[in-house]
Amino acid sequence: MKPRQIIMYLLREELKHSYPAIGRKLGGKDHTTIIYGYEKIKKEIEQNEVLAEEIKLIRQRIISG
Repeated sequence: MKPRQIIMYLLREELKHSYPAIGRKLGGKDHTTIIYGYEKIKKEIEQNEVLAEEIKLIRQRIISG
């Protein structure tokens, strides 16, 4: 489940998609599911340096494409 939540987080943070738009992109998930996933990853990044570094690397790979 964590990879999907990371996608939720990145779509919100990097592309500024709305929660309903992210839900539609991820197979019709309800916006409350997206909010939960986004907030979970946001909190975990603050507490987990390894996850924060992994997401930083994902961002770099996306940008350098």
